[in-house]
Amino acid sequence: MTLIFEPANFESLEDEYFEMSEFIEFLRAYPETLQTIGVVGFLTYIIGFKLVQTGHLCGNGVGFALTNVIAACLVLVSLVGAFNLASFLIQVSYILIGLYGIGMRLAKARRTQPGRDLEILA
Repeated sequence: MTLIFEPANFESLEDEYFEMSEFIEFLRAYPETLQTIGVVGFLTYIIGFKLVQTGHLCGNGVGFALTNVIAACLVLVSLVGAFNLASFLIQVSYILIGLYGIGMRLAKARRTQPGRDLEILA
């Protein structure tokens, strides 16, 4: 078995960097949109928490973790317009911990009940 390594294509990386920076500048040009995205993230957090407190959603389930990850992503996007280090760290923590929890639940489900991944996500 022979491994062949091709040289890195730095031009495509530079193009992607410029595309991302242009996208960020585009978002900053519309602060109302960023604020709306942040408010939708806030509402996602609140609705998920309300569903857990009223017994409609399991706080240990994939649904609640996924709700928190989505909410954190939305709030994180809104920080492009008005960066706040503390909020950034909170959102990144929610994303990482939520994804870890989802991964652990799916791995456990695969070990105990193979083929039920889609049912667990529902």
